[in-house]
Amino acid sequence: MNKLSLYFFAAAVLACAVLVMACSSVQRSDKVKLALDWFPNANHIGLYIAEDKGYFSDEGLEVEIHTPSDPSTVLQTVASGSDDFGMSYQPDVLIARNKEVYVVSVLAMVQHPLNSMMVLKSSGYKSPG
Repeated sequence: MNKLSLYFFAAAVLACAVLVMACSSVQRSDKVKLALDWFPNANHIGLYIAEDKGYFSDEGLEVEIHTPSDPSTVLQTVASGSDDFGMSYQPDVLIARNKEVYVVSVLAMVQHPLNSMMVLKSSGYKSPG
């Protein structure tokens, strides 16, 4: 496991621990719905590890992880109460808050932007500059 992968794994496990603690304050039920921001992928690994290792059930939680039919509506489903938690992107949270969609960010699953720029090696470009 390279150093970057190790940092990503540690961040994902830490994020799951924070999610478990945040979920433990949910009063109405021990069942929690978590909407993903996209189809399951490497960004969600910490959630699935926590589920597989029983970390959620150890805290008395039954976490339903699902991908909504339209992942762009996660903030609205959380704001309306259809989902207890949802994964989204920081800019989308800020835009939603500006439009009075009252959601709160509780943790960052990924600590660095996932954006990238790629060019063909034959282009001669070595940097964005």
